[in-house]
Amino acid sequence: MEPLKPADPAELGGIALRGRLGRGGMGTVYYGVTPDGEQVAVKMIREDLLEKSEARGRFDREGLAIGMVQGPRVANLITASPPDEAPPWFAVEYVRGLTLTEYVTQYGPLPTELAAALGIEIGDRVPAGQARAAVIELRKRKGMVIDPADPDTRSVGSFFVNPVLDAAALRTVEAAARARCGAGTAVPRFDAGGGLVKVPAAWLIERAGFAKGYSAGEGARISSKHTLALVNSGSATTAELMTLAREIRDGVRHAFGVSLTPEPVLVGVTL
Repeated sequence: MEPLKPADPAELGGIALRGRLGRGGMGTVYYGVTPDGEQVAVKMIREDLLEKSEARGRFDREGLAIGMVQGPRVANLITASPPDEAPPWFAVEYVRGLTLTEYVTQYGPLPTELAAALGIEIGDRVPAGQARAAVIELRKRKGMVIDPADPDTRSVGSFFVNPVLDAAALRTVEAAARARCGAGTAVPRFDAGGGLVKVPAAWLIERAGFAKGYSAGEGARISSKHTLALVNSGSATTAELMTLAREIRDGVRHAFGVSLTPEPVLVGVTL
């Protein structure tokens, strides 16, 4: 976080601004504290965009969209400026994340997939168009770009969260994995802090018997590219998708004693 600059506001809508979190093409994001002591991230549009109706409209739509998505795994909208206030702003829950330096220190170097696809070293520069084309191609291979000829692109995305386990739960998973997959089986895990570890949900799903492309019938199935992604192969209903998700959840629970939780915010249905 950077200190406020002389031209920055000290408060917005009663929210005391304490520093700058970042600045982008649309505006500046500040760290703030509400009168009730709640930490928030406040985004304010750049003043040079105030007279540009297209930019102002995009900013307003962003605030409206954020307000429509509420749930335990999103930064919920807290408050926003009145319609006639200039410059406009909105505040969401503040979620502390790692800086790039902190991330690399804790988890090691970032994946080199994009750099390898571009044929460059990490830190080198390429034209924006070249980088864009490489990113799209990588995403296509993973079924993340809509393609009418590829059913895997009709996906609800990664459906299950990687479970975080304590030492006792990890021992249970390790014992089940050795019994199911062989004595030399090692369970992959990542440090989650506080003596906890995170185990890849995809690894558990595959070892529980649900391979890429798995389907219990017509309609919903697991992506042929990603074990975590559930897709509509052409005729699936929401009920069929949820039936598949429950089958996977129950299968992993039976095999490893771990209950997977959904990553998407479910509306009108329950797992």
